[in-house]
Amino acid sequence: MKGNFIFLLAVLLFSAVPAMAANRVQLEWDFSSDEECNISGFSIYMRTDGGEYPDDPVATPAADERLAEIPGLDDGTYWFCIAAVISVNGSESSRSGEAGITFDNGEISYPFSVTSPTILRIQGTPE
Repeated sequence: MKGNFIFLLAVLLFSAVPAMAANRVQLEWDFSSDEECNISGFSIYMRTDGGEYPDDPVATPAADERLAEIPGLDDGTYWFCIAAVISVNGSESSRSGEAGITFDNGEISYPFSVTSPTILRIQGTPE
């Protein structure tokens, strides 16, 4: 009886340990060649559902990149937008429309965005 209780306690303790955040998002985007002439890179912003976009980007790909991966996301809904960084003065273009993704216990859905059309394409990988 005592051995069964210890085993059950060990199972309960193990079950209470939170899983590591392993969901990841892959973002891909396009810019026209007219816009590329003065671009020094991109700023990718991420917010959670109901949250605000922070001032600091979550990723800053170089001007010749068109793909970024954001790993280590917990279950929940995330929204992304992108802005081009203009090389002349370091200012940013207007931000794109949003692309959203929801991770829920190994399932992925793509919520509808009510912002302007986006140049971002989003794909998620649950782990």
